[in-house]
Parts: sequence; structure tokens; C-alpha cells
Amino acid sequence: AEKQGNNFKKKNKFYGRLKLMGTIMDAAKYLIYLSYNLKVRSLTPLKLQKILYLSNGWSYVWDDRELFLEEFEAWKYGPVNLEVYQYFKKYGSDEIPEWEGIRDFF
Repeated sequence: AEKQGNNFKKKNKFYGRLKLMGTIMDAAKYLIYLSYNLKVRSLTPLKLQKILYLSNGWSYVWDDRELFLEEFEAWKYGPVNLEVYQYFKKYGSDEIPEWEGIRDFF
């Protein structure tokens, strides 16, 4: 199992960047940037919350530590970080625009 984890780290070009995240807002804005950079473009506030939650969980699996310190609450449609919710709620169920993303924050 350890060998597979190391293999993933070597092959995944985004692994190192996600590993060094600062705040949950940094992570959110970087994920928005990636969604446009990779031509995916369908990142809504709800999807963003779920991706952030899963990213933090996988960080425990891969690195035995959390990706960011901010916490999530259990809401009806899944985990929610209040800071991210308050900032992006203006988009409702619409796609978050490209200009909300950031490329570099290290």
C-alpha cells in the first residue's frame, strides 16, 4: 500500500501544491483556478465545499495530517465550511466565475 501512495505522489503534478496549502480560502481559490485551467469549468459553491472536504480527508490518508485547519459543519446537503460558504453563497447554484480563482499563493 505504501508503494502505491508514493507512486501517486510522483505521478500527480498537483500533489505538491495541495500538500502545501495555507488556508481553506487559498485552497478554494486554487481549485477554482484549476477548474478553468483544466477546462472543467463547472465548479459551483456546493461542489467546491465537497471537494474541499474530500481533499482534507485524503490529506489524512496520504500525509497523516489535515490539509487546512478550518473546520466543517454537517449540513443537509453535505459538509460546509462557514467562511467558504459566506464568501461564495452569492453564486447560489451557478458556476463560480474564473476571476475568483488564484494561481499562486505560496
